[in-house]
Amino acid sequence: MRVSMLILLLPAVILAQVDVAFMLTTPRDRWSEAIEFVENDPRFDRVDYIYCRSFTPPLVAMQQYDVIFTGGSTYWDQDEFG
Repeated sequence: MRVSMLILLLPAVILAQVDVAFMLTTPRDRWSEAIEFVENDPRFDRVDYIYCRSFTPPLVAMQQYDVIFTGGSTYWDQDEFG
């Protein structure tokens, strides 16, 4: 039963276009391999890099993405992440 449900859902997952953001506090070149991998995957429709060294993006900016990768060594404002 579970396998048949997975087979039915798989085409929907493959066809779904996912918007991704890399919100990082380090330069893009440190993440270039990961960003390039996601950019080349056809399941991802939009891939953005946002340099967040001196600010935390507002919640409204983050809500436009399906997936957000965060990274770096700078303090994030935890209130902005809800």
